[in-house]
Amino acid sequence: MNTLTDHRTHEVRLLTGVITAICATACATSVLPGLEDLITRALILGAVLVALGVLARLALRSVRERREDREDALIAAIWRAEHAASHVALPTAADRASDVAWLREVA
Repeated sequence: MNTLTDHRTHEVRLLTGVITAICATACATSVLPGLEDLITRALILGAVLVALGVLARLALRSVRERREDREDALIAAIWRAEHAASHVALPTAADRASDVAWLREVA
């Protein structure tokens, strides 16, 4: 059973690990100067990749929303056309007679 204490323990371990990794990286870069450049480049590359991912996601979302809006507008226009036609073209007595004749032929 997951209790609040279990979640706190997990969070504390996660935060401790992150802080330990940051401190270990700082210690390693103070001893090895070349490592600092490598880590800096890796972090910049990671930030650029994240930014590109966010931009791609926003662009795809915008394209998808526009496509859905066009589809919705098309469906609305079709629906309006079908329903407007059904209100205008009410059956007449002549149509009913031909429908009755057709039903007799089919039966």
